[in-house]
Amino acid sequence: MLFGRKFADREGMALALNRLGTVSFRQQAYAEARSLFLQSLDLYRELNDKGGLASTINGLGFVACGQADYGTAAQHFQQALHIVRELRFTPLALWVLLGSGECC
Repeated sequence: MLFGRKFADREGMALALNRLGTVSFRQQAYAEARSLFLQSLDLYRELNDKGGLASTINGLGFVACGQADYGTAAQHFQQALHIVRELRFTPLALWVLLGSGECC
């Protein structure tokens, strides 16, 4: 059981799932990474955490890229970039652009 579930910490769970998705992506366990990012995405939507949404959608872009699904990757990167532009969050915008540049 993840720590956040025990204490009903939805924000902590969203972050933990996002980070686990990143670890799975780096291990090239793309199906697992996608599942973890999607779980994180659901929580971030419930929380209306736009920064978390952008980060998680960006992770989905990396996963799609790893699976050579470049059209889906481009859609994810565009969606994440749209959110970070609204937030004016430059560090995350640069991370999204990096993913898009490496993949698409």
